Amino acid sequence: MTGSFEFPNLPRQSKMRVDANAYLRTSVPTTQDEIRMTPTSWTVQVLEAGTTDKFIKNAEVRQGDTLLASTGDAVNAVVAPHPGKNAKVSICADGYQKNEVTATGVLQIVQLTPGSPGCPPRPTPSPSPSPSPSPSGSPAASPSASPSPSPSPSP
Repeated sequence: MTGSFEFPNLPRQSKMRVDANAYLRTSVPTTQDEIRMTPTSWTVQVLEAGTTDKFIKNAEVRQGDTLLASTGDAVNAVVAPHPGKNAKVSICADGYQKNEVTATGVLQIVQLTPGSPGCPPRPTPSPSPSPSPSPSGSPAASPSASPSPSPSPSP
């Protein structure tokens, strides 16, 4: 969003609060010439290349081996938090060639070309080690003391 505003006769120490959908609210002095806002999320629409209305379901948005979001059955994939200014991400889907893009703005349309190989498999996490069993030969519980016989009366 771009815009130009003029606020005449404001005291120099005045501040203004700026709001915009999908951006963090910011407060700036009224003397500031340019306002930069930080996006909170990034929405991706994934289309088949050469079309304007053939949305691709189950497309994945990845950064390295990390899955950031998926379109699922929806038209959009929403990545929150935003992957970062000029972050490199991959968009892929079964039956389509992977597309490497740079995240820009808060809404981006990405096109995928039909073909192979689709999404490469993501690494599976290795299972965490299970607790080791106690070592064999550990000392057994101490035997319970048995009552000692009481002396019998003598005749």
